[in-house]
Amino acid sequence: MPIDPTVVSKVMKQKTWIYFLYTPLILTLSTNSTGYSANGMYRNDAINSRLYFIGPPIALGNFLLAAYANKQFSEEIKKFDLTNKLIEPDQTIYGLINVPSITADLIKFEVK
Repeated sequence: MPIDPTVVSKVMKQKTWIYFLYTPLILTLSTNSTGYSANGMYRNDAINSRLYFIGPPIALGNFLLAAYANKQFSEEIKKFDLTNKLIEPDQTIYGLINVPSITADLIKFEVK
């Protein structure tokens, strides 16, 4: 028994909220400054570090891409649905049939 495409798209869509776990991601780049100070003494103690908050752009980008992919998947699964579609003799047709199975069982069709 085929499943309605709207049900399939709701079940199989990506969870977009999970990408916001990237938000607190911070990249720290540190450099050691070596050389001579103003009074001529050699120093090796100055550390320059910069913080880059890279999490929010990564999270937002992944969120937007997942939302777009979910929308495209939903549109495609409805567009190519073969459920209750009349196929004329000698006609070749391509599409999708959504079946509720988690295994790769054989699919049998009955032609009337």
